[in-house]
Amino acid sequence: MDKQIASVLLDTFLNQLRECSYTELCARIRDPQCNEVSGPDGRSYQIEWEALWDHPKNTGGDLRIIVSIDDGTLRAALRPMTRSFIIAPDGSFAGE
Repeated sequence: MDKQIASVLLDTFLNQLRECSYTELCARIRDPQCNEVSGPDGRSYQIEWEALWDHPKNTGGDLRIIVSIDDGTLRAALRPMTRSFIIAPDGSFAGE
């Protein structure tokens, strides 16, 4: 997997998710999503993401969004590149 290309694709997708509202992201809790995107190198990359409560016993609180990318090879699938963010109910991002 070309890590530079994967990083750009991952950041682009992550930024798109950050544009979503807290309510929109809550609708995806425990409903993993998978998207396939083409990189500039002509390879297909698989982006998976999931929304989870940041504190499982505190539903309705902060929401953690985890996004990972790989190129479908076994090596990359076992060690995907991953990024995450936490969004609060008021739409602010934790730690920023």
